[in-house]
Amino acid sequence: MVKIFNIALRGKTISCDYLPEDSTLKGHIEVNTETGEIETVVYSKYKYAKETYASFAKRKLIDVYKDGEPFPDQAVSMWY
Repeated sequence: MVKIFNIALRGKTISCDYLPEDSTLKGHIEVNTETGEIETVVYSKYKYAKETYASFAKRKLIDVYKDGEPFPDQAVSMWY
């Protein structure tokens, strides 16, 4: 599970902070809304699967963007 929050759209870039499951160590990600590519990522310092959590945060962030504004205060992505 990953929680995204502080969702913001600036021009063609959507960004958020994210928290991996059971962690208080946040990361940050910025995604180009036209290409879906990550422009910037600051990985969480959580000790497990840094790339996995960032990847799921990216997917959820794109889903939130496609749903349109206003964006929620936070959103959660869960998998198993």
